[in-house]
Amino acid sequence: MTRQLFGSLKRKKLGVCFVSSYPPRECGIATFTSFLKEAVKKNLPKVKFRIIAIDEPRKRRKYTNRVIKVVRRDNLEDYIEAAEIINKNKDIDLVSVQHVFSLFGGNDGELILEFLKRLKKPCVTTMHMVYQPTKKPHKFEVVETNFVKITKEIVKYSAKIVVMIQPVKDLLVYKYKVPRNKVVVIPHGLPNIEKQNPEKYKKKLGFVGKKIISTFGLIRQKKGLEYVIYAMPKILKKYKEAIFLVLGESHPARTRTYYDFLKKEVKRLKLEDNVVFNETYLTYKEIIRYLLASDIFVTPYLVPEQTSSGVVSYAMGCGKAIVATKFLYAKDVLSDGRGKLVNFRNSRQIYEEIMYLFSHPKVKKRIEDRAYKYGQTMIWEEVAKNYIELFFKVLSK
Repeated sequence: MTRQLFGSLKRKKLGVCFVSSYPPRECGIATFTSFLKEAVKKNLPKVKFRIIAIDEPRKRRKYTNRVIKVVRRDNLEDYIEAAEIINKNKDIDLVSVQHVFSLFGGNDGELILEFLKRLKKPCVTTMHMVYQPTKKPHKFEVVETNFVKITKEIVKYSAKIVVMIQPVKDLLVYKYKVPRNKVVVIPHGLPNIEKQNPEKYKKKLGFVGKKIISTFGLIRQKKGLEYVIYAMPKILKKYKEAIFLVLGESHPARTRTYYDFLKKEVKRLKLEDNVVFNETYLTYKEIIRYLLASDIFVTPYLVPEQTSSGVVSYAMGCGKAIVATKFLYAKDVLSDGRGKLVNFRNSRQIYEEIMYLFSHPKVKKRIEDRAYKYGQTMIWEEVAKNYIELFFKVLSK
């Protein structure tokens, strides 16, 4: 977007209603929505926000007064009422839906369609996850048979679809036959962080003299963290000071079985001093501190079709050397020497890449610099400008 064009938009008024999970709910989509809202506000002072907050069953949260309706995930009437509230609200010009299938109720999250069918305001849907229509999703995903129909229906009822990487746009265009001009690529946002020496933050966190391998996020089976744990004994043969930080609580929508399994494996391998669990939902500031202290960031996801990743984005924004499995989002953003990719369920390759990075500091720094430079194109301020331009383009039609 040109500076002149954005300058003209910046003086305009806009009313946006986000349909999403929202803080204080602890989930990645809630965090994404909160950061996007704040970045849009910073760039567009005259914007007014409203929120339709999606809650899980049997949850009751205290929200800010921006939340005009709480939708109980599995309650059809709540979706219908939410659409009616938006339609009657003259301060709302446009709706922004943040979509993942597991966020909404019904078979594969089909209740969101009941909302969209009744909505009379233009809608821009950000699709955080898109699956191949001809392949059954990975067993760790919560969708089964209805996802293709739902994807097509969401496209039908949305003025524009936002995805975060070009391969996902290609997937929608070539496999779902979505018109190319209906899909817009806007990167996953990330904070504008100054790249810093990890030693400064290791001292603050009590890890002086350690080589830190880290990961963060809500812990569940699809994360594949056991394969990093299995690599640790061999890493420790040369680097006894290495530690693996597992940062984040067990996913609230899953049982603790996987988290307990990881702890048992650590105990079985006698790694209690070298694998550190921080079982809390980290604040933004805590995440950044741990990332800045890290030497290597790992994301050994087991789901090839993963089309977005906030954890990878944040690690890039902090200028980290990243070792990731070859899931779709990582393959795209870590290409051209911005990270190291390994095969799924392969602790040997994880070990080899971590050892290579530790023993080749110049190569590691080159990867970090490339990741950081790429990350600067994804900072929230720039991402928000793209959303603002898109919102006004939709409203101008």
